[in-house]
Amino acid sequence: MNLRTSPLLLSFIAAAGLTLSACDKKTAVVETQTEVVVAQVSETEHTATIEFVGRLQAKEDIKIQAKVSGYLLEHPFKEGDNIHKGDKLFIIDPAPFAADLAGAQAKISQATANVDITTTNYKRAKRLIKTNAISQLDLDNLRADKLEADAGLKSAEASLKNAQLNLQYTTLVAPIDGRIGEKKYSLGDLVGPDAGALTTLVSIDPIQAVFQVNETLFYNVGQEQRQRVSEGKNKLEFTVKIRLSSGDIYPLEGKLDFVSNRVNTDTGTLTIRAEIPNPDGLLRPGQYVKVLVESLTPEKSVSVPAAAILSDQQGDFVFTVDETNTVHKHKVDLTGDSKGLQFIRSDQVKPGDQVIIAGIKKVRDGQTVKARSRDKPKSDTETAAKASTQAQAEK
Repeated sequence: MNLRTSPLLLSFIAAAGLTLSACDKKTAVVETQTEVVVAQVSETEHTATIEFVGRLQAKEDIKIQAKVSGYLLEHPFKEGDNIHKGDKLFIIDPAPFAADLAGAQAKISQATANVDITTTNYKRAKRLIKTNAISQLDLDNLRADKLEADAGLKSAEASLKNAQLNLQYTTLVAPIDGRIGEKKYSLGDLVGPDAGALTTLVSIDPIQAVFQVNETLFYNVGQEQRQRVSEGKNKLEFTVKIRLSSGDIYPLEGKLDFVSNRVNTDTGTLTIRAEIPNPDGLLRPGQYVKVLVESLTPEKSVSVPAAAILSDQQGDFVFTVDETNTVHKHKVDLTGDSKGLQFIRSDQVKPGDQVIIAGIKKVRDGQTVKARSRDKPKSDTETAAKASTQAQAEK
């Protein structure tokens, strides 16, 4: 058969080409019609809660160090115990310092006697000079002796005070209530000012939670504060809660205590500190927690489902779908969350906009999609088409 001149074969090839072309076009249409689920942006009254990663630290963290050198005789505490202010922690051998104190007291007696003698001689000389019984030179020498004796007494008194302090420093006591740490030295060890910390003592109640806040969020809250004041309203008030690693909320609420006076140039954040009651010692310094900062003032804010929020290197964003089913990317600043909703700044998206909450990872900015409201079920035609496609695949 001559393939080039066969009318039947040419007709078959032409028909097949038209069929393949139609399939390609159909496939191209399907590829551009990515289906997504959307939800409506709304305005919700709420008390905003913002969650941060924080770390607990002691309000007081004290290194217990020796001020005098000597051999360690006692450490009458158990590591990890709760300690009260004034409790004895370490006792350094006091014998050498007690001897120094006795020597200093003896020098005080000697110096006092010397002052008495020189004072008496000087007073007698002042009477005798009037009758020319002694010379002016003798009077001046006696006066110098008296002044020297007075200075000697003051020096002896200073030595006595120093000896008393050194003896006192042989007993190290707790300066605050708190929890004691690990002992770094054993009985009989030689300790002193150069030995470093003998142990540490941290305060437990209250405890502090330290966390970082993005400078943009901090600025926005400040702007809102100023706006409220200009409108004659009270400033926003906040309370602080702690979420433990178990997921449980710590039962006692805290309060904001400190805001750093400068922004960290590396991270663009401010350090903020909260103070949390801790009467039972459940919270420990160094523990990582979630810090929930909750506004006590109900506010209306633009809200989207939390599922709509995505993040990249530039920050948080959402995808919206307009009336032509075109996708648009919007950078957003998060201002809080509550019950599955995420609150954002009102100038970034507005109530009534449609945000993508499902199929979100399949879309890109500017893409045309097939949008379906999360509250609207799929049509019977779509359901039947899907069932037919599935049946064909199974065959």
